[in-house]
Amino acid sequence: MENWTEERMTEEVGRLFQDEHDAKVALERATQERLAESVKRLGACKLVDGLGQKLGSVDESSYHYWGQRLGYSCWKDKRFVREYFKENPAGVPETVLATKIIVPDSAKFERKEGLAA
Repeated sequence: MENWTEERMTEEVGRLFQDEHDAKVALERATQERLAESVKRLGACKLVDGLGQKLGSVDESSYHYWGQRLGYSCWKDKRFVREYFKENPAGVPETVLATKIIVPDSAKFERKEGLAA
């Protein structure tokens, strides 16, 4: 039977915790990448810049992890959300740039006299 010193046991426990943490981080990144792939495949995130813009997609485990850690109000904090998507760019949608909205000339659509309203 091996002799386990307190120092060796502490190192081993620390290594186990680090391995578990690394595995969780890798799983979360893979989940975010799968989420981004499905969003792109569906084409659901083609947006007009600035008009009801979707900021991104967050998988539920990340949502609850940060909600439980910082309080769910963190998702209302613009700085937190910006930093989250900077660290997790896989969930950020594409934005359609330079989209124009054309408003018809109102003179062409004036009511002509004699027509019923």
